[in-house]
Amino acid sequence: MLRVYAPLYVAIGEMYQKYLLGAAIGGPDTMPTVGEHKALLQVFTDLRDKCLEMHLPVSTKSLNKAIAEFKTTPPSTKLVEEKMKQWFSCFVSELETTVFVIVLPHRLSYLPFDSAGLEESYGGDIVVPLINSLVNFEDAIYDAHEAGLCFAFERFTACVYHLMRCAEFGLVSVAKTANTPAEKINKGWDGCIGGIDSHINALRSANPKSDGWQDEVKKFSDLSSWFTTISRGWRNPVSHIPRTYSESTASGMFSATRTLFEHLNRYGFGQAEMPKEPLSPEEVQP
Repeated sequence: MLRVYAPLYVAIGEMYQKYLLGAAIGGPDTMPTVGEHKALLQVFTDLRDKCLEMHLPVSTKSLNKAIAEFKTTPPSTKLVEEKMKQWFSCFVSELETTVFVIVLPHRLSYLPFDSAGLEESYGGDIVVPLINSLVNFEDAIYDAHEAGLCFAFERFTACVYHLMRCAEFGLVSVAKTANTPAEKINKGWDGCIGGIDSHINALRSANPKSDGWQDEVKKFSDLSSWFTTISRGWRNPVSHIPRTYSESTASGMFSATRTLFEHLNRYGFGQAEMPKEPLSPEEVQP
């Protein structure tokens, strides 16, 4: 995704307008003084830098050629006008072939980055706390990042999908801690939740019971309830048609996913190795 700062286009337009207003008055063959030559090179250099910052390669190249030529030989008024018109034509053409997508102000908090180098810093107020809660689940950060981008650009169902992938890192960690067999973990959410529930039953029926078994039962029971709710309410539906998700639901899922990982961190869970092989057709849960 290309990040650009819209007011830079305004700045380029203002620089062009300033050039037009300050253009030398005289015949087409008028040559610049030493001071005028230096100022002219600065104008073209400033325009070049702005075009480079805005990722406009054709406009940048056009200005680079003009700068190189002007450094070798001071240009006449006519040549300066020609080069400026050539550049402006490139600039307009590049804008005409570019589609700009605007992030609405109330969704800026879901952008998973700050706009480094810009006059103002946007993004992160909602998604960054989620990313920070993944301190013990480093591989889940990618999906949290993608969820934020999807939300910012109105892809709410895709946002929920990435949040469910994010939550799955926590699910596998809990399932492995509960000694769930690999074949169950490889069957996905239902297999993992079933393994956690089996561990809870084993703790309850153990004789003699281990120290702190009640706390362990409560911990795994709470997490099993979390994952069951997530699986039935969001994970399974988002994987199948025709369910789609609204902005408000996707927003709520950010809070729910963050709370889940805060609980996992508090309970001392961390990243576990994920299943390496994709599920076979017969293993995929309906």
